[in-house]
Amino acid sequence: MKKLSQQQWANVLKLVVIVGWLFMMNALTSCASRCKQQRRYWNTHRVVQVPNDTLPNYFYHNNQIVMVYKNS
Repeated sequence: MKKLSQQQWANVLKLVVIVGWLFMMNALTSCASRCKQQRRYWNTHRVVQVPNDTLPNYFYHNNQIVMVYKNS
């Protein structure tokens, strides 16, 4: 095999640098898009604490509305 000249080594090095840069940019952008999807998932599926107040504000008794007073 023939030895590669200095210009050919420079071209190979440029190609390696470009491929490495493209790989790095792809990794950075794919991570950012995945983080946005994960954040969107947790915004829609987060656990929200609901108060245990099951007593209604009013109810009916003998065809009359009875209002409930709540101490908070």
